[in-house]
Amino acid sequence: MNILIIGGVGFLGRHLSLTIEKQKLAKHLCIVDKRVPEMVHLSNEMMTVIAPNFQQADMSNPSTATRIFGLHKWDWVFNLQSELPFDANEYFFETEIYNRSLIVGTKAAECGVRCLVQCSGTEVYKGSSGLQNEDAPLKPSTRKGKWILKTEQGLQAIHGYFMLKWQGILIQ
Repeated sequence: MNILIIGGVGFLGRHLSLTIEKQKLAKHLCIVDKRVPEMVHLSNEMMTVIAPNFQQADMSNPSTATRIFGLHKWDWVFNLQSELPFDANEYFFETEIYNRSLIVGTKAAECGVRCLVQCSGTEVYKGSSGLQNEDAPLKPSTRKGKWILKTEQGLQAIHGYFMLKWQGILIQ
């Protein structure tokens, strides 16, 4: 299986990369991030996994996305890019969430990727004093939530894309 992790030196990406490598789940593993591993203070164990599989690239550039998607026929793509602050401005959310995710989603659909995993967040749901589940009404109350929801709606409009909502994932 060929696995591409975008945003691979962030918190989620580095741990996912380590798990995939330890369990030998990938024939080819490619870890992409606009940041270089040396600048994000990875542990030695994570550096030994990430460094040989790393490509520095900014996926907000369509030609860069074409190059990365052209490296292999990817089976699974994990889009974990952009750990997002709550207080960012509209331009940041549009470029860092929306545009990048749609570029990745469109390219994944064009290349016939079997599974694209795009992380969402609880910020898309209507606020409540009680517990919520995935069937809760969508009504984001933060700027971050509004852009995450807009991104999900944009991805759903891509031909061949469908959204699977799940409670969580456990990798053992």
